[in-house]
Amino acid sequence: MVIKESDRVAPIKITDKETNHVYVLDFNRESVQFAESNGFDWDLVSSQPATLIPLIWYCAFRRYDRRISRDKTTQLLEDLGGMRVDWLKRLKELYDQSMASLIADPDKANEEDAKNAKLTVSLD
Repeated sequence: MVIKESDRVAPIKITDKETNHVYVLDFNRESVQFAESNGFDWDLVSSQPATLIPLIWYCAFRRYDRRISRDKTTQLLEDLGGMRVDWLKRLKELYDQSMASLIADPDKANEEDAKNAKLTVSLD
């Protein structure tokens, strides 16, 4: 499913006032796959917050900064005073948004896109 730019969820931006460096937290397929391969599961966040909140926080940095260390992201979260509920909600929205492109929505299928597709699928 293609998400229109006007419907996209804005990433989280963190600015380091000392260095003026801007960290952008967002997800793409790779960062979600990385999170899942490291044991992340949204259904377990409330029962394993000490493990999963720092993990998803770290994974959200990976879209734009793959070289950032886990220690650095942990320190940033500590410097911010911990995870706020509204940040966690935004991370979930960003995570879900990145997965939306994997699943076609039949109610919103565009016939013109289907006509121009180079591939066809048959279930017979």
